[in-house]
Amino acid sequence: MTDKKRRAGKLEREAGTARPDSALAKLTDEEVLAEYDRAWEAATAPAPPPERGPGFEDVGDDALIAQFEAAMAALVAELRAKTDAALGRMLRAQRGEGPIAAAIKAEQERRRPTPPETVESVEAVVIAAPPIEPHAVELQVREPTPPPPTPPGAHTSYAVDDCPCFQCEAHRLAERREAEGRALEREYEHEPVVGAVVVGDNATPEFRAAVRGVHH
Repeated sequence: MTDKKRRAGKLEREAGTARPDSALAKLTDEEVLAEYDRAWEAATAPAPPPERGPGFEDVGDDALIAQFEAAMAALVAELRAKTDAALGRMLRAQRGEGPIAAAIKAEQERRRPTPPETVESVEAVVIAAPPIEPHAVELQVREPTPPPPTPPGAHTSYAVDDCPCFQCEAHRLAERREAEGRALEREYEHEPVVGAVVVGDNATPEFRAAVRGVHH
């Protein structure tokens, strides 16, 4: 019977449209009930105890337990030689069930690093404060003297003493240049210039004033 026919029969039985079995239709009610009781007893009967495999018929329980423990010890030794990736593949192959899977999980748990032991907290020791001086010396705090206010026009109209700003430096440079120019004027005040008329000692004051002459 194909899967398609099997599914169709299941749907017919659930819907109540399946055709009755011809063999059951020929039985009486008493025979149907007896057949039902036999099927129920067979379905609910306890399973028979498992039989020992070949080679273990004459082996006692103690010997079987010893063989099992030896096999598990060999398995543990083999698992300890495996890498973590190999253990993961073996556990997936076992689908996480059975004694082999339990041994693999125990080996993985053994390899898991243990957290460090908690260190007991040490209570802090309170150190007593030093004794207060009975005759404490109080220092007088001297308030800083504020600088005098800047007069109007300072820095921009004239240089302020001991001020290194660029405006005061420009004022000082201009003052030096002006002083040098006035010194040159005083030095060459009586020297003739281009276009000036130089007169002699015998020129009268009237003549010198008329020609704007310069006595050299």
